[in-house]
Amino acid sequence: MTQAPNARNGTPVPRPRIAVVTVCLNDLPGLKRTFESLRMQTHLPQQWIVTDGASQDGTPNWLRGLDWTLLAWTSEPDGGIYDAMNKGLKRADADYVLFLNSGDVLATPDVLDVVSNTLAGRADQPSLLYGDCFEVDAGGCNHLRRARPASWVPIGMPTCHQAMLFRTDAIKNGFDARYWLHADYAAVSALYKRFHGQDFAYVQVPLCRFQLGGRSDQQVRVLLRESFEIRRRVLGMAAAPALILHVLHSVHSLVKRYVPILHRLVRYG
Repeated sequence: MTQAPNARNGTPVPRPRIAVVTVCLNDLPGLKRTFESLRMQTHLPQQWIVTDGASQDGTPNWLRGLDWTLLAWTSEPDGGIYDAMNKGLKRADADYVLFLNSGDVLATPDVLDVVSNTLAGRADQPSLLYGDCFEVDAGGCNHLRRARPASWVPIGMPTCHQAMLFRTDAIKNGFDARYWLHADYAAVSALYKRFHGQDFAYVQVPLCRFQLGGRSDQQVRVLLRESFEIRRRVLGMAAAPALILHVLHSVHSLVKRYVPILHRLVRYG
């Protein structure tokens, strides 16, 4: 661990090492935005691990020519986004890992500085540190999405996975790639079930900006089905409450699609 500038009783406080994993496929412009976001951080990550799915848009050549000692990368076919994330996780030599997809960026240049100091200032090392995020719509407008408390997990993700730092040893088995869209929710749910979220930590700052309109927005039925299965299998929720939540989330998806103004009002306040 590196040493934090603050100290306890004159003793330097060790700061956890943070690895950032980025998966990409034929999105070189987005990958460059992610890189610039990391390069501008006042506290750099321990590693930037890029797992490219054999892109044909020049991504491997760009990575090959990138002179940055923190970079480790591969370019090969994979079994989907979570399989690629698992490949990146296996290469992480750090205390915490942040999964920042191609095109996603950190909210401000001091994000990694803030979270590393936050972790260094805690007596415990939480299995998950999470914060707020900015969601960017198709028009480029940023909407601040406040994170929910840990107790929200049975209902859904308290924030997006790009605003979550996982303690590396807490997810050493990686993501369950059987879930095509929501393996991140399965991983968070499994961590939550251990101690009912008591080892989660919230930092009240926006951690990332990510673009709306991804696969989850495009394949809502699959997402809803996987969410139901995760509540039943991972969280052990009874069928009746799981079904009620499934119906409520289905209604929410309809409101989001057909009454977007109302959805934005509820989501962002």
